[in-house]
Amino acid sequence: MKGLVAKRLARSLSSQIQGASYIPREASIYDLIQSACEKNDSKLIASFEMHKKAFTFGEMHLEAGKIAAGLVNLGIAPGDRVAVWGPNQPEWLVMKWACARAGFEMVNINPLYTSRELEYALEKVDAKMLVCPKTIGPLNYHAKVQELIPNLAEQDRFSLKVPSVPTLKKIVYYSCPEAEAGTFQWSELEQAGSDKDLKTVNEIIVDPHSIANIQFTSGTTGMPKAASLSHFNLINNAISLTASLNALLPSVHENSSFLNCLPLYHVFSFVGGSLIGAHNAVPNIYPAPGFNSAAAIKACADKKCTYLIGTPTMFTDIVNDPIRLDHDISSLDFAIVGGAPATPALVRKANTELGLQMAVGYGMTENSCATFLTYPGSSEDVTCNSVGFPIPGVEAKVIDENEKTLERGQIGELVTKGFVLFMGYVKDEEKTKESYTKDGYWKTGDLAVVREDGTLQISGRSKDMLIRGGENIQPTEIENFITTHEKVLDCYVIGVPSSRLGEEVAAYIQLKDDSVTKEDIIAFCKDGLARYKLPKYIKFTEEFPKTVTGKIQKYLLRDQAMEDFPELKKELAAMQ
Repeated sequence: MKGLVAKRLARSLSSQIQGASYIPREASIYDLIQSACEKNDSKLIASFEMHKKAFTFGEMHLEAGKIAAGLVNLGIAPGDRVAVWGPNQPEWLVMKWACARAGFEMVNINPLYTSRELEYALEKVDAKMLVCPKTIGPLNYHAKVQELIPNLAEQDRFSLKVPSVPTLKKIVYYSCPEAEAGTFQWSELEQAGSDKDLKTVNEIIVDPHSIANIQFTSGTTGMPKAASLSHFNLINNAISLTASLNALLPSVHENSSFLNCLPLYHVFSFVGGSLIGAHNAVPNIYPAPGFNSAAAIKACADKKCTYLIGTPTMFTDIVNDPIRLDHDISSLDFAIVGGAPATPALVRKANTELGLQMAVGYGMTENSCATFLTYPGSSEDVTCNSVGFPIPGVEAKVIDENEKTLERGQIGELVTKGFVLFMGYVKDEEKTKESYTKDGYWKTGDLAVVREDGTLQISGRSKDMLIRGGENIQPTEIENFITTHEKVLDCYVIGVPSSRLGEEVAAYIQLKDDSVTKEDIIAFCKDGLARYKLPKYIKFTEEFPKTVTGKIQKYLLRDQAMEDFPELKKELAAMQ
């Protein structure tokens, strides 16, 4: 008896925790559309409010089939990689479902990437086709493509020759009323597929364990890594999350609708919104191509949305937008926040001013989306200082540097296991192998502690990553780019507090030539870095805090930043 009690006590003290039992489903992503169509193909699946374009499940099924047939006609086959680069527009979602239907691997590219970042991404994954808007608002994608392919207009659009990306053979533009030399228009893609091409699409059997998505994730050495996710990964994360939500709430029911403010290229948006919606026959409402609090409020009022998913920054902007007082958004009763920690101030406002129950999710690209979720109605301590419990089918524990499992209350690295684990990094087997423990758990790189109540608290990021408005940013990428400036000797980047975005980018720079200004640095960065990576704070310095062996001490830089940039103290106070 003593041995049994001791064994139970040891188990309760261990940091090893797991969600409810779950039997993964062997299916492809597109099975969700077909299943919903069989039940009621007239139900709404998605509405793009600013574009005034909506799809029922039946309409999406037809449009995805048409686009998949067009892709087949243009030479795309199962296993080929189609890169989609752009903000939230109807064509993006149609392309996702078309690729899923025919077994094409879709590469999701951040809509804010520069031509330099685009070139890297396309070459990394051996993309065969690029699909993007020609222009939308202030974003001129065609101009960036021309930087990559200066002679695009003179090329054979059926077989492009791009020295830096030799696999890239075709480009398709949408939001393009007039044909652009060297490219195809979306309307041509819609009309390209023949009955024979559609028959080919319908005969394709998609392996659930084949790649569905390739997502770029911040790399520890600077440039992003390309993480491969299977149909099996994504569909089961959506189903498991649904089980969690239905256990926490009355249910995701037929009158529900998601106000999806997240960018579609992000796995949180697609799994946490689009796939859960498809699985439950619940529509996703997309307010605008990019996040806009006013558009989100208007869309919510018009469509009577019940669920809101977004980052803490998005919630903050919605709560603080004065037009909220002129619109009835009382239909909202639940929200999932993820991508960055929720501050106590945000949780209080969501509850008192919006009347929302809020759950905090935790996950990452390599884990298909979410692995942890808090219960709505939990205490402020649980909601703000933890990420809750593992979702069904997920195991997790905290380990030390020797991969020994720690006890509850001890800080170490969080590792996870289950159907959520990705298929690996493209062209990087070594990094893939290094990211797993000897017993098959994936190393998140996050420092964490399992609390006495079994909830998980994230204590820090051992990978030195910072999160700005839900966007993961690897400081080394910015550091490496800034040091290519001919007048910069060295550079280190840190994250500093922001009441709106969670963190902002601060750069400490050592110059070779004192004639360089902060404005010069920003202008230089704009040419090679997406705008969310641009430093807001810049400090020129003659030396950096380092150990005796020359290793940078970034924790001292963070302390120093509070003195160098006095406004940060106000930002920190506003987050409490």
